[in-house]
Amino acid sequence: GLLVLTGGSGHYFFGILTNAGTIQLPAGGGDLQLYGSCGAAGAIGELVNLPGALVDVQGNNSIDNACGTELVINQGVLRKSGGTGTTYIYPSLTNSGTLDVQTGTVSLNKGQGSGVFLPEAGATLIFSTTYEVDSNLTGAGTNLLNSGTFTLNGNINGSNVVLNGASLLASNTVINSALTWNSGAINAGSVVTVATNRLLLLASGNLHNFYGILTNAGTIQLPNGGGDLVPNGSCGGGIGELINL
Repeated sequence: GLLVLTGGSGHYFFGILTNAGTIQLPAGGGDLQLYGSCGAAGAIGELVNLPGALVDVQGNNSIDNACGTELVINQGVLRKSGGTGTTYIYPSLTNSGTLDVQTGTVSLNKGQGSGVFLPEAGATLIFSTTYEVDSNLTGAGTNLLNSGTFTLNGNINGSNVVLNGASLLASNTVINSALTWNSGAINAGSVVTVATNRLLLLASGNLHNFYGILTNAGTIQLPNGGGDLVPNGSCGGGIGELINL
């Protein structure tokens, strides 16, 4: 079955929308606006995309929320297939399927996922506010950790990851490709390893505060004008340890 959100205005949904087929948000077709408890008595505002199902965002459409209680549960494929601008997903996103960014940018607000987060070549996936990924970061595109707290219980594999203002909590994370650290901190409790022939680049002129254990089997670069590496030990609530193998 097929649900197409046409027209240029918003599409206001107060209940539970379960998709086992295809939902299309065509370019210029308007946003999907979920309404939870503040929208009306008994309102929920929940989108459930089942295994094998597809939500296809074909332009720069967004999935919006009104109350902060709304949910998007993706067990299938949630894809941005068109538009070079930004698609915002404001409700809490639980992803156990595949989030596929084929073009442009997808910006996530909050949530958790053990599925696949896949920015393809030339595309960008932004994590903001509070997000936890319990799988590897992959894709030929860019994963941008912009703000808030980002928890990674997996590795960085074949992906360009940029720490750009977020507080990163990384649990036994191995950098198997590259991590560019512009700004933000690596929090207490983090254990990060730069794998052989891989790179951690401390870019920009900001201080790079590190509260965990950083083990290097590859290359850590502190370029001219790139800012200092600042390990923070017990006085900062961390360990602050750099091991160059």
